[in-house]
Amino acid sequence: MYPWKSDKPFTFQLYKFKGKLYPFQNKGAAFLYYLKNCLLTDDTGLGKTVQAIAACDAYLNKNPNIKIIVVTLASTQLQWEGEFRDFLPDYDIRAVVGTKKQRLSIYNLLAQDKINGVILNYDQLYRDMLVKKGQKEYFEGPFLEAFNKKQYVLFVDEIQKCKSPGAKRSKCVKYLSKYSDGGTKGLTATPFFNRLIDIYGIFKILEPKLFTNKEAFKKMFCILNYAFNQWGTIVGYKNHGILRRKIEPFTFGRKKDQVKRDLPPLIPKPMFIQLPTQHKKIYDSLRKKTQELEDEDQIKGALVREQVCVNNLEALKGDVKYKPSHPKLDEAIRLIDEELDGQRIIVFSKFKTTIDIFQKMLNNSGIRNFRITGSENQNQRQSNQKQWESEEGTSVLLITTAGGAGLNLQAASTLVMIDRPWSLGELDQIKGRIRRIGSTHTSLLMINLIVEDSIDEIVLASILNKRKDVKKVTDKQCQLLKKLETK
Repeated sequence: MYPWKSDKPFTFQLYKFKGKLYPFQNKGAAFLYYLKNCLLTDDTGLGKTVQAIAACDAYLNKNPNIKIIVVTLASTQLQWEGEFRDFLPDYDIRAVVGTKKQRLSIYNLLAQDKINGVILNYDQLYRDMLVKKGQKEYFEGPFLEAFNKKQYVLFVDEIQKCKSPGAKRSKCVKYLSKYSDGGTKGLTATPFFNRLIDIYGIFKILEPKLFTNKEAFKKMFCILNYAFNQWGTIVGYKNHGILRRKIEPFTFGRKKDQVKRDLPPLIPKPMFIQLPTQHKKIYDSLRKKTQELEDEDQIKGALVREQVCVNNLEALKGDVKYKPSHPKLDEAIRLIDEELDGQRIIVFSKFKTTIDIFQKMLNNSGIRNFRITGSENQNQRQSNQKQWESEEGTSVLLITTAGGAGLNLQAASTLVMIDRPWSLGELDQIKGRIRRIGSTHTSLLMINLIVEDSIDEIVLASILNKRKDVKKVTDKQCQLLKKLETK
C-alpha cells in the first residue's frame, strides 16, 4: 500500500532539505515523488509548496542533473523562490522575472547547467515558448531551447488555471507535461474552482487518456439544458461516485478539519445589516429589473450591479449620481475602531471600487492601512505586506480576489468579508490566506457583512449548493462541510 493511503505514521526521506515536515506533509511529499502524474489538493494553508519542495529534494538527490520547472501565478513567483532558498539552499532555482533580456540571461544559465531550475508564471510561459506564424501556433523559443534534451520534472501550481484546454496557458503546460521525465505534479486547493467540469481540463494535462473528450465527459457527468443552445448549458452534475473513482488514483488531499490540531479554528461571525430607506428602494428596483431579464449575460451583469449597490451606492455607474451610502463599510469602520483595536486585520472585497472608497474612510479615521489589489507590481506587493505585518497597533490590509491570490497572511487574526465571490474556489482561497500551518493565533475570526434580503444572501445560498456538489466527488477526502455562513 502506498504510504499516503495508510493510516500508519510515515516519514519521507529528506536529504538537503533544511526544515521539518509536519506528519501529514510527509505523506503529501511522498505522493508527489512516487506518483509520476498526480494532483495534490490539500486545503489552502496546509503547505503544498513545502511538500513540493521536499519532493524536489528527493528528485535532485536521485538525479542531480534533473531540472525543476515550476509554473505558478506571477504574484507568487518570488514567494516560491524564497521558499526554495530557505528549504533547499544548496540548489539554485530562479524566478524568471524582468525584461526579455533578463529572462534570456536566466535561460542561458539553465542551458549551461549553472542553475537547477526555474519558476515561471503562466503569461511568461506562452510568451517565451509559443509562437504564432500565420494561422498556426508553434512551440519554440528561448525557454524550450534552454531545456533542449534535458530531463525535468514539472510542478504546476494553481493548476485550475488550466481548466480550459484551448487556452494558451493550457496548451503550453500540456506540451511540457508530455515530455516531462519526472512527471507532472498539479497543485491546487480548488480543483473544481467553481464547476466540476473544470476537472476535465486539468486531467487532459495530467492523464490525457482518462476522459475520451469533453462531449463524452459532459454526457456522463453533466446535466444539460438545451433551451439556450445546441451544445447544452450545464445546470447540474450527476454520477458523482463514478467521477470520484476515476480520479481517485491520481489525487490526494486533506481538508483543514483533518489536521486541525495544527491549525487555529476559524470562527465565523455573520453580521446582518439593513439598508437605509432610500438605499433599499434603489436596490429593490435593481432586483426587480434583474428578475425580469432572460438573457444570461444580461443577468450576470445585473447581479454584479446589485452587489455594487449593497456595498456602496455611490459606485453605481449610470446617468444618475447617487449620494454616498455604504452601511456595510460604516459597520466595518466601527468594528475595526471599537472591537478589533490593536489587531492585524484583512478586509476583502471583490470590487476595487469598494476598496478605493473604504481606504479613504480608513484614512479619514486615522487607521493605518495597506493594499494588495492586483494592480501593484511584485516589489510593491512585498513591501505593502511587510509594512502591514510590522506595523504596531491596528493595521489593515485591503485585498481583492486578484490581489490576494497566493499570499501567506497568517499574521492576521481577523478577516472581514465585505462581500463574497460567486466562486466557491475563490472563497476558500481567501479564507485560506489566514488559516495556515504555522499560525501563532489560538483562534481566527471571520466576520461576514451581509445585507438582509439582498444579493448577499443569494450568493451565500449559491456557494452552499456548490459545496454539496464538491463533497459528493471528494467524499473520501472531506469531512462534512459546515454551513459557516448561515443566518
